[in-house]
Amino acid sequence: MKLESFALKKFLCKFNLKTGAYCVAIFYTIVLIVVLIAAIAELIAIGKYDATYRYPWNRPHAYTICAVLFTATCLLVNTLFLIGLRRGKSTLALSWLVLSTVWVLLNILLLIIISCTHRVAMSLACVILASIFSVVYIVLLLYGLLVGFSYWVALKNSRRIIPQQI
Repeated sequence: MKLESFALKKFLCKFNLKTGAYCVAIFYTIVLIVVLIAAIAELIAIGKYDATYRYPWNRPHAYTICAVLFTATCLLVNTLFLIGLRRGKSTLALSWLVLSTVWVLLNILLLIIISCTHRVAMSLACVILASIFSVVYIVLLLYGLLVGFSYWVALKNSRRIIPQQI
């Protein structure tokens, strides 16, 4: 089975894939900006408690700096994807797809870890609500990847040159 068989024909069964790719890129940009602001706020908040850790690789400060850098890189690639949408560049769409896949997998992993570690301290209603919102968030991110993949496949197939028979 070819991987291209999973590609969508339309975005939300109504719009073309370019419109869908724009919507996904804008949604991802909004999420990345919120994550970047939260990570910078966390970096400022834990800066004064950083001296309590003995080893530098054990500091939450270092992990937050890595999160800020990775989120800023994803935001840059997402901006390049928006530029690539205007020009119809399939290489930019592919690079966005690869980095966004890593970002989505990281989000899913973090959601699982956070829900497992905080499940004991929360009430049952909070666990159910958090699980529902997490599933909705994961489905939206995966559908966004599917739209980006479908757009890349459409760009790749439109660029193929069909040899003419003599």
